[in-house]
Amino acid sequence: MATDGTHLFQNASYTSLHNVHMQVAGRDMNFYVHPNSGKEWQIQAALQGLPQQDGCSWDPHRMCLKGTRVEHMDEIRSWIESDHEFDMKGGRIFLLEAPTGSGKSTLAHTVCQDARQRGQLVASFFFDHLDGKSNIKNFMASIVSGVCSLDDNVKQKIGQLITEDSSLASAPPSRQFRDLVLPASLSLSANRRHVVVIDALDEEESVVLLQLLRDFVPLLPSSFRILATTRPEARVTYHLGTYPHVQRCTLSLTGHASREDLKAFVKARLSEASYGALIPPQLVEDFVDKAEGVFLWAVVVLNHLQQSFDEPAELRKIVYGKGGSGHWNASGLSQLDAMYSRVLPHELQMDSSFVEKYKTIVGALVTLKEPLSAAGIAALYTPDGITEHHVHKICTRLQPLLQHYSGNHQQPIRLLHVSVQEYLTQRAPSPFRIDCVEHHRRLSRLSLLTISRDLLPSKVPALKQHLHGDLMSAMPFRIKRMPPLLRDDILEHVWYSTMFVKEHTLAIQAEMFSHDHARLLHNVIVGNPRFLLETSASLGRVVDIVPLRVRALEVYPVHIDDKVLQGTGVLFQHIGRCLKNNSKNEEAVPFLDEAVNIFRTLDSKNAKRLTIRASTILQRLASKGSPTIAFDQQFAESLHQRAKNLEKLGRHLDALDGIEETVAAWRRLAARDPVTFEYKFAISLYHHANYLSDSGRLTDALELREEAIPLLQKYAVSDTGFERRLAKSLYNQAIDLRKLSCKAHAVESMEEAIVIFRRLGERNPTSTDAYLASSLYYTAVTLSDLDMLEEALEPAYDAIVICRDIVARDPTFEANLAVALNAYADYLSHLGYHPDARSFARQATIIFNRLAAKDPALEYGLLCSLYRYANHISNMGRHDEALKAMQETIKLCRRISFRDPVGIEPDLATSLYICSNYLAYLERPKEALELLEESITIFRRLTEEEQWFEHRLARALYSYATNLGSIGRDVDALEPIQETIDIFRRLAEREPSECSSMRIDTISINDMDSNLDIDALEFANDAILISRPGGSASVPAAVDVNLVISLQAFAVRLTNLGRHTEAADVMKEAIDRLRRFAETGELTAQLRLARGIHNYSNHLSPLGRHSEASGLRLEVVSIYRGLARGDPTSFGAEIALALHNYAISLSCLGSHIDAVQAIQEAIQILRHCMAENLADPEMCERELSSLLRYKAYCVSEAEETGFRSNSSILSP
Repeated sequence: MATDGTHLFQNASYTSLHNVHMQVAGRDMNFYVHPNSGKEWQIQAALQGLPQQDGCSWDPHRMCLKGTRVEHMDEIRSWIESDHEFDMKGGRIFLLEAPTGSGKSTLAHTVCQDARQRGQLVASFFFDHLDGKSNIKNFMASIVSGVCSLDDNVKQKIGQLITEDSSLASAPPSRQFRDLVLPASLSLSANRRHVVVIDALDEEESVVLLQLLRDFVPLLPSSFRILATTRPEARVTYHLGTYPHVQRCTLSLTGHASREDLKAFVKARLSEASYGALIPPQLVEDFVDKAEGVFLWAVVVLNHLQQSFDEPAELRKIVYGKGGSGHWNASGLSQLDAMYSRVLPHELQMDSSFVEKYKTIVGALVTLKEPLSAAGIAALYTPDGITEHHVHKICTRLQPLLQHYSGNHQQPIRLLHVSVQEYLTQRAPSPFRIDCVEHHRRLSRLSLLTISRDLLPSKVPALKQHLHGDLMSAMPFRIKRMPPLLRDDILEHVWYSTMFVKEHTLAIQAEMFSHDHARLLHNVIVGNPRFLLETSASLGRVVDIVPLRVRALEVYPVHIDDKVLQGTGVLFQHIGRCLKNNSKNEEAVPFLDEAVNIFRTLDSKNAKRLTIRASTILQRLASKGSPTIAFDQQFAESLHQRAKNLEKLGRHLDALDGIEETVAAWRRLAARDPVTFEYKFAISLYHHANYLSDSGRLTDALELREEAIPLLQKYAVSDTGFERRLAKSLYNQAIDLRKLSCKAHAVESMEEAIVIFRRLGERNPTSTDAYLASSLYYTAVTLSDLDMLEEALEPAYDAIVICRDIVARDPTFEANLAVALNAYADYLSHLGYHPDARSFARQATIIFNRLAAKDPALEYGLLCSLYRYANHISNMGRHDEALKAMQETIKLCRRISFRDPVGIEPDLATSLYICSNYLAYLERPKEALELLEESITIFRRLTEEEQWFEHRLARALYSYATNLGSIGRDVDALEPIQETIDIFRRLAEREPSECSSMRIDTISINDMDSNLDIDALEFANDAILISRPGGSASVPAAVDVNLVISLQAFAVRLTNLGRHTEAADVMKEAIDRLRRFAETGELTAQLRLARGIHNYSNHLSPLGRHSEASGLRLEVVSIYRGLARGDPTSFGAEIALALHNYAISLSCLGSHIDAVQAIQEAIQILRHCMAENLADPEMCERELSSLLRYKAYCVSEAEETGFRSNSSILSP
């Protein structure tokens, strides 16, 4: 795109580099260069911008007991180490499905430990929906962190990807996985396994994770193994159950199969308990049987026994108790419910004080979005009379349902398992069942109270150094990044309220708000949201306040003063810009959108008041710091920032709408105060033009550039920043002009940009050399488009020199150097310097070959380079070497097809086609036919999907027919050549706009001799480079030429089969089309017409139609005479040959004297060509000898018919 980066080497394909995004195809390429590329600190800064892994990892203390789960671990190890079927590529998933409490998580911790010891563990993540850190964002942080830790090169790769696109640091998980993890993983060694463990898939509510595992894991290298555990759930089965890269565990974690493991676990726990020796062996056996493999149930029972007075008696009641037998015989879930019910203090359910505290504290435990400590809960619930003592008493009574509760008031309190939360909120009996909605309401109220009372710099000292001054007093154009706050910098309950007030508030319906609650919400969210927003942003996750504002205005609809509203707009703009500066573009967009909406509302009100308060407003306008100007300035800034964020998020059309409005706002300001705002107006024009260009509106973009460039020139005199913008604006103007075929003007703009880039480079070479290289490259490309190849050589070579300088300090730039080398080789080749072209192309190929060995994404660049290299070798006549190079491209295409079977097909088909041409040159037509059959099959398939490939198919069919003719199979050649004709007829009948995405290269033939040998094809240089749509614009005349050549080839085949009449009819159609083509007056068209008429006359002679043939051959003479008048030093030999053929027709008609006269003129012309060295001497000698012999024959024939002439005509 044209906004921030620099275009270099446009129209390239599928290449990503450090600080560069490049595409390589044809002779053009695009790459975007970021300032200060190649600096290590930039990579490190990019990596630090990634979300940090926060908990949810594996715990060696939660592993399986030694000697248990042996079969399961053996199965998993075997799966990790096994080589899967050769036809199954990519990463693999081992899905372990088992019910609640079966020990899935414990097994996952064990796999982590085992993989860690083997040097295989990449990352692990244990989902727990009771833990606020357990989310897909932290999951991706864990994966990216794990991949970075494997290899420094991988870490550098991820850093450079983020440097190229800073939005990746905060991008959605799918983008991070696709654009960070996948590219980086390609650099990992294939000689080791890379294991990722994911526990409790079912506890991640979003389906995004399941979609990632389904769609992207197969794209990982085959060394990746992902173990995932889950409860049996339809949602998981739907996304993963039937995909070939997913293998399910064959062993059960519950039931009889796991009995011995559970028994070992129970015995180990009892051996550590003070009452363990009191439990008889048979009771242990029955207890294990009763558990039915549900480890969590056994854990709950054992934890419960620790609180019992008579442990053996209590265990007997649980195992043999008649009252609970119905529960024990039901599913594992019912067993847990029964166990949880036993833990609840039913004896206290009549104690109203206990019940009140129970509902409050347990309601908090099951509703909190992230666990808090006893101190944190007490501080948050202080308004409701809860103390740490109350929290401790309730938690002590419910200790079996909690994870490792110790009474430490600073340790977060966690429920034992999600099934505990489900039981307490869905199935527990009254009064123990918790109403989550009611507790969301309570937590919303308490969080809002905490924010209003405690989130103040006076109470939180750490905020004083972070929160900014009065936003309304000075609206800065450049806002610094939001300074970070750590969680420990804020009191626990204040931190929680800040981070989760939105979730609790939006979880309840509007009608559930009391008047006081609604007023509190309005005061915090609408009246003074600044501290909440800045604090949450500094903590790393800004509160999405827009839906909170909507809810606040819904439940407390009061009038908002315009000054307050404007202040809110400024605040939102400030927050949005800070987020943008921290590369959190997606979070920034809602704030900037809301700021724009607020300013629009204010603008509408101001417009209505203008007629009523005109005089007052005019006075304000005249005063310094006019409120109206300030408002317009804030509005323009908000629009600008919003547009930039939308662009970074790929929402180009939305961004374009926003930037148009931005320009209008700055235009108004510049008209009123040019000294203050004209430079901002110039910058907005610059950005608007770039947005328009990126959207394909090139003409509109050029109009804005015409307006922007004079302003940029004005400010560039004293500001280097504007000088850079001016150079880039001229550069982008040249690119747009070139796309619109205004190439001469494009060269002028590009040369002006080069002058500025060179001047900037003298001050700081590293800041502009990539832009300078790009400008030079494009200048050369455009000059080449104008057929000014000699002039293109100098800038093309200068681009190479600069690229070499960049590579010397930044080797990752080397692919760009290779493309520049290829372009220079092309220009040399077109000018006939084939050995030099081969040398530069060889350098490019060596570079791409080395780079592609490290980064498979660069194999497309290698492919393009091999195409060119083969072409340059072929131009030197070394077709055998060219064939070897093209055979390498076929191997490369087949290798790429393993990871990109669809995308590589056009290149494979083209490689096969070109390779067959070199085989034909080497007179190996049978081998050529084998390659062409495969090429034609692929092109047929591609043509069904995209019409562009129809032209490619036609060329392959033409070549196929030609090779059939070479081995004498003229009958078999008729069908493919007829299909070729049919295709070109269809293309010729289409409207030019229908072919606008095609690049049509013509079939060239050698048809100068009288034997009509059109089998030797001379392929255009660019023909080997066009395997994809999107090259230069189609030329309808080129379609006609290809149709003519195909018709001529068809006529030759018919002639060889003795079907002369049909052949003559076909040739007549070809001549009719050539005449239309020649009406353009172009030299190439005239030459094709002359040669075509010559061929047509040769077809008429065997039919005895000598009179027609004579007239046609005389027309050929006239065409060459006309061409010679424009270029007297050329076409002499062609006129002589045409006169010779004309003389033959005259002689066949009995006009021998006229034939002699024609021959005499031909002899004179040839002797002149020989004397002046205007034609090939050997050819002239042969033709002169033939003419003299034919003259003697014609004289002899004339004498036999009684003709007598003066001696000058009949003399030899």
